Amino acid sequence: MIQLKPMRESFFEFCKKALKFNSILICEGKSDSELVKVLSKKIGVDLKGIGITDCEGVNNLTEIVGYIISLSKISKRVKKLIVLIDMDEYSPEDRIESLENALRSKGLDLKFSKVNRSIYETEIESSRKLIVLLLGIPELRTKRKCIEDHSVEVMILTGKLNERDVVGKSSSKEILEELRISQIEIIEKSDAEILSKSFSSLVRVLKSL
Repeated sequence: MIQLKPMRESFFEFCKKALKFNSILICEGKSDSELVKVLSKKIGVDLKGIGITDCEGVNNLTEIVGYIISLSKISKRVKKLIVLIDMDEYSPEDRIESLENALRSKGLDLKFSKVNRSIYETEIESSRKLIVLLLGIPELRTKRKCIEDHSVEVMILTGKLNERDVVGKSSSKEILEELRISQIEIIEKSDAEILSKSFSSLVRVLKSL
């Protein structure tokens, strides 16, 4: 796996790197891309030939997705683009509709099909897929759903946290900050079976690459 930096590299340098990969993972932020690297290693998934980029915030995500879709159309190698995005306060359906509208404003009229409640996909052209993975656990009783939900669930499953401690919190990110523990630390200290359960959809996508 090679880290791409679209917000910092020249467009020429970014293009040279991006067109070398079979698949490209697009994350909201740096912490998300670091989590993917650590998780893939922990569950034994080799991401050789995969590019990963963070957008330095969700506000840049649709623009970066648009650029990479355009690049993928001139490369026969790129077969899958995977977007990791928090559900936030949305339902899965509303989150996807919001993303479709944002992409449409960038000139990309795409309609996603539901694979499961967390994974949606659409075909760009000639069998190339754009896959969206929604991060967050709807059953977790926090107000905002985000990637940190999955790490909090790991702590609950391993008895390090009680479900009552989650109720009413703004987000799982807030919980981890209060506990002064990082997602990376949680993943590194947990076994692959527990991680595969809590990060099930992400693990499924990683294993498909």
